[in-house]
Amino acid sequence: MSSSLSSPQNNNNNRIENVLILQGGGSIGAFGCGVFKGLANNNIRIDIVAGTLIDGIKGAIIAGNKDKEHPEVY
Repeated sequence: MSSSLSSPQNNNNNRIENVLILQGGGSIGAFGCGVFKGLANNNIRIDIVAGTLIDGIKGAIIAGNKDKEHPEVY
């Protein structure tokens, strides 16, 4: 029996995903902004973003940003 995970047509199984997890609260939130700017400025694509508290809102803004030229501006 063949699994779809081992199928040759499914080539994305070996792809590494970049995940940004933001922790909310005070100065830690500011640190998360700097981390995201650093990743964006180095052309590191984020596949998944998640956050708690206020950083959940920042994560939603980051995920919904359509500006491909300047993803760090939100």
